[in-house]
Amino acid sequence: MSNELSKVNNEKDTKNEAYFIPRVDVSYNEEETVILADMPGVDNEGVDVSIKGDELVVTGQNSVSIPKSFNIKWQEYKLGNYRKSFKMTDTVDTQKISAVMKDGVLKLVLPNKKQSIPVKIKVKAG
Repeated sequence: MSNELSKVNNEKDTKNEAYFIPRVDVSYNEEETVILADMPGVDNEGVDVSIKGDELVVTGQNSVSIPKSFNIKWQEYKLGNYRKSFKMTDTVDTQKISAVMKDGVLKLVLPNKKQSIPVKIKVKAG
């Protein structure tokens, strides 16, 4: 089994289902964290972003299918459903999280709460 496949317990169903784990890039600065998740074949209607406790959960349903009359000659993209979760700290302002899906890449922006952003105090000469 591919190491990109993960067994997870679906809350709506009692059986285990296999999901692909999307490849992600995570970057941050003092104001926000940005997550880019690669989910080929998923459009904005097939992606779901939710918060469960301190966990941000991303799922994507692939909308690409190969016609039954075709045989696969070469396949590099893994087609299936995606799932990935991230633990969030209490510094994330969950009310201001934004998500944009474009060309199979999900961009999540997780802004920090204002009180979590360091403030620099300028010291004047006396």
